[in-house]
Amino acid sequence: MKNLLLILFFVQSIVVLSKASDTTNVRLSLVHDPNREFYLKEQLDVYKFLPSNIGLWDNGDYSAIFVKGGTDQGSFKLIDEFDKNEQFSFKSESVQSFEKAGWRFYGNFTFNISDHEKADWNLGYQKSEIGNPFRLITERTGDFNVKHYGLNGIMNKKLGEKISLALGIVYSGDLYFRLRDTRNEFYNVKTEINGSFSYAITKSKHMSLGLSFYYKKGSPQFSNTFFGTEPDQKLNFNEGLGDFSEIDNLSNQYYLTNKNPKYYVGYFSGIRNKFSIAYSLYSGDELWENRIYSEPIDSVYQSHEELYKYEYLSQEIISSYLIDKSNYKVFNFLSAKYINGTGYRYRGFYEKTYIYDGLNIKATSQLLRPNSSFFNLSKLTLDYENVSKKGMLYANQIDYTNITTNIRTGYSFKLNTSNKLAFNIDGSYKYNLSYKHDVVAAAQRRYTEVFAHNEVAYHTTNYYTIGGEIKWLKQSQKMGTELLVKYRYLTPTDVKFINQYSIISDKNYRYYWEACLNFYF
Repeated sequence: MKNLLLILFFVQSIVVLSKASDTTNVRLSLVHDPNREFYLKEQLDVYKFLPSNIGLWDNGDYSAIFVKGGTDQGSFKLIDEFDKNEQFSFKSESVQSFEKAGWRFYGNFTFNISDHEKADWNLGYQKSEIGNPFRLITERTGDFNVKHYGLNGIMNKKLGEKISLALGIVYSGDLYFRLRDTRNEFYNVKTEINGSFSYAITKSKHMSLGLSFYYKKGSPQFSNTFFGTEPDQKLNFNEGLGDFSEIDNLSNQYYLTNKNPKYYVGYFSGIRNKFSIAYSLYSGDELWENRIYSEPIDSVYQSHEELYKYEYLSQEIISSYLIDKSNYKVFNFLSAKYINGTGYRYRGFYEKTYIYDGLNIKATSQLLRPNSSFFNLSKLTLDYENVSKKGMLYANQIDYTNITTNIRTGYSFKLNTSNKLAFNIDGSYKYNLSYKHDVVAAAQRRYTEVFAHNEVAYHTTNYYTIGGEIKWLKQSQKMGTELLVKYRYLTPTDVKFINQYSIISDKNYRYYWEACLNFYF
């Protein structure tokens, strides 16, 4: 895996650093646009959602390198999250166009290394993005080191005036290493290969269709030096909202797989003012199994035992509308994702143990006033989440609905022809609209006492954040440089759920520091 990642990194680096003679920018290159932040977040996500749509990108070619370091610390967290996180990341990204040949390329490579301190009940791999409750846990507090590698590449070829074809690949690899006993290494690899095409109905209207194949696998390696009979030294597998079972044979290999097809459809319209809408659908099974190996350990496995299965259906829709005027620009973005899942444990047959429903909606509006100093770039974001989880073994249920509002704006001014400063402030408020926690027969179960009460307290607490950013921009003929320093502080305003098991209180807080150095060329 490391050799493949190294090869992919060098390929992406060559694409980023090279400048071809027939590269044509449709508008002013983003290298020379001090407001490039307006184009390179949600707007770029719209074009990347379906690879063939990258052919419609007209915000100018660019190459960039981003270097970022940050830390966050505090007691406002879930019980299995960390008291302190420190991370360093590197990212290279580019869009390059070859108009004569009809090609356009997009690529990015990311590397992130991070250290995490003091989490309870955690064996150190990412929480599920699809609502899957099954995971490995231990009571012993642990520190972690995490490495992440990622690659996203798109090749788009225009065929005549009407059709463009594209191939995209998304690859990420993660290694989580738990630094204290019980120790654990967990590899997590995800790959998605996407093919799509766009058809020009008219000069300003395009339809797109796409199909991809997604594959994920994960494998933990246990090393429990002081394994014994004490409760905090035991390894367990979380079976959902009810309880967890002890792992009594460390010679076996727990293994996670997930693979499914994914379908896309999209529509673009407009030349200056632009509208887009796209939809994706995929269903799949995430499977846990126990692979039993022959001696010596780590040789080819002899058999496997099915453990758990999570069936899910995921639907996502994104829409955008760009209003492009001479003295201002407004970009409105809406995304909605709905996931429905069912969990099973295997006892000679698959027994239903868990039901999940999750809806997330995000609406963003950005205002760019390129000729103004006050409110040069402002952003308003609304996040809505509705989650319902039901454990079938002990009739445990957790429901909550939240809405979060975030606003960001500031002031920018020129120091001279090549240097500019910007000061931004941002704040947010998260409000719990409703919640339900019905434990029924699960009231005295270990899972409820450790996880469920803390999860309810965390997700139903109202809080606000306040922070700011200082940005220095330097422009030369061939390069744009940005230096950013950010700070954000979070504190609760209303803790709605408190009991003897919860670690959440109105005295909790969290703060975040981040420094970024960005190069555009």
